[in-house]
Amino acid sequence: MKILYDNQITTTTTITPSSEDSNFPFETALFDKRLTRFGRTLGIISENIVFYNSDGFAFDEVLIANNNFTDSATVTIQANASDSWGAPSVSQVLTKYNNDYYYYTFDSVQEYDYVRLLIADSTNTDDYLKLTKIYIGDSITMPGINPSVDLPITTNSKVYENETGQIYTDKRTQMYGATVKFPIITETQRQSIKTMFTRVDITEPFFLLIWEDDLDVEPPLYARLTNEPAFKKLDNLLWTLDFSFRECK
Repeated sequence: MKILYDNQITTTTTITPSSEDSNFPFETALFDKRLTRFGRTLGIISENIVFYNSDGFAFDEVLIANNNFTDSATVTIQANASDSWGAPSVSQVLTKYNNDYYYYTFDSVQEYDYVRLLIADSTNTDDYLKLTKIYIGDSITMPGINPSVDLPITTNSKVYENETGQIYTDKRTQMYGATVKFPIITETQRQSIKTMFTRVDITEPFFLLIWEDDLDVEPPLYARLTNEPAFKKLDNLLWTLDFSFRECK
């Protein structure tokens, strides 16, 4: 399991798209906690978004969520020391997984001032490209989880039944929500989880890769914590932890 919580695209990041629908700005979408806000381009053939941080980026994880890219789209992440893209230092095509997620893990940390997302999707029947979230950062790799973990789908739907058995329904959103048990947590891992909780609390969503090596089985999940981490002490600076989360939309 991996947790991607420390996105380096923040409110201080300069975002420059090659084209943008003024009614759907990327800044609004990328800085919003919800997955329902989209940024949109004005074209589909060769669109890009350049990100700049004055303190630079240091990342080894890239994830793109919620988009209208077709299966034939080519989606590339690039990085460079300057805003010049003739021969960038990093250029990596991303892999598409279920639920329209794109994801890639670099073997080492990439440190550059500029990052560019490049999308070519000439067969898209829409006249624009849209996306809601881009993650550029690192991750926490969690220890092994209990192999008998359940991932139930919960619902907010309501059903009312009268005395004659007639039902009146209000169908609402369905979401994942679960508690995962980690039988053994090291002290180093405990400190990493505490650092994460200081950052996200129960208020900030993050991306959860339950089985990071099998993203076609279970795609990345956008979720938040639903309880505070309560570590239970074992022997020799080892701990156990119940980790509860709920999907966000």
